[in-house]
Amino acid sequence: MLVIGMQDGDLGEFAYNFNFVTSHYYKDVDRKELLHKAFSVVLNELKDPYTQMLDEDFKNSMKNGDLNCQNNVNNTSKGDSYKNITTKMFEQNNKKIAYIKMQAFTLDSAKDFKKKLDKLNKEHYDGLIIDLRGNLGGENANLVDIASLFLDSSKIICIDKFKYTTKTYYSHGDKTANYPIAILGNIDSASCSEILICALQEGCNAKFIGTRTFGKNVAQICKETPNYYYRFTAAYWLTPSGKSIDKDGIKPDIEVYNVGDEDTQLKTAIEYLTNK
Repeated sequence: MLVIGMQDGDLGEFAYNFNFVTSHYYKDVDRKELLHKAFSVVLNELKDPYTQMLDEDFKNSMKNGDLNCQNNVNNTSKGDSYKNITTKMFEQNNKKIAYIKMQAFTLDSAKDFKKKLDKLNKEHYDGLIIDLRGNLGGENANLVDIASLFLDSSKIICIDKFKYTTKTYYSHGDKTANYPIAILGNIDSASCSEILICALQEGCNAKFIGTRTFGKNVAQICKETPNYYYRFTAAYWLTPSGKSIDKDGIKPDIEVYNVGDEDTQLKTAIEYLTNK
C-alpha cells in the first residue's frame, strides 16, 4: 500500500485526506496514477508555460541531440557537417569567412562545437559567423564552455537570479576573440541562444544580424525521480550588463529579413565581415 508521509500544515492535511479517500473508496484505485495527476495539476496551476510534466520522448531528445541540420546557403563553399553542427568556409574579396551553425544546445554541444571550431581555426579565417537561427536552446550545461571559447575569464556570460540567491557565470577562457564575429539569429532563437548572443555582443563586440529573437530569459531545472519527470522555472537570467530580454527579445544590430529562398541574412553577415 502506498502511503504519503504525514507532515505539518496543508500538505499533511492533503496526505491524510488522500490516504483516507483512496483507502475507503468503494472501487479499486491506482494511487500512483492519482498522485501523478495531482502533481500535474500543481505544476499546471503555476501558470508557467515552461513548468510541466515531461515524457520519455523529451528526455531522450535531450540526451541524444539527434537533430537534422538543414543548410539553405546559396554560395560556393567547402562543407563539413554532421548532426547538430555545420561548418563551412566562404571566400570573398580575398578574405576567408568561417561559418558554424548550431541547431540546438545538446549534451555534447560544447565538445562538438570546439572540435569544429578548432578545425576551422587551422584555415586562418578573417572573420567568423555563428548561426543560431532556429536554435530554441536546450541543455545549458555546455553554454559556459562554448562562450568561453571567445571570452577571457574576466568576462561575465550571464547572471542567474534564483528565489534566494544570485549566481554570476564567468567565462573560463584564456583570451577574448580579437577577430570580427557576426551572429545570425531570428524569432526562433531562444534561451541559451539568446544568452550566447548577449554574452558575445557585450563581451567581444560581436555583431548580431537577422531579426528580433524570441525573448525567453527564464531557466528551468529538469527533475527525475522514480515516478516523476518534470521541469520547472527556477530562475531568470540577465545579460552581463544586467539587462532583461524577457518577451522583448534581442534587437539585432543589423536587421535583415530573408525573402524567398535567398539567404539574405547570411549574405549580409559575409559582406559585413569582409568589409571589416
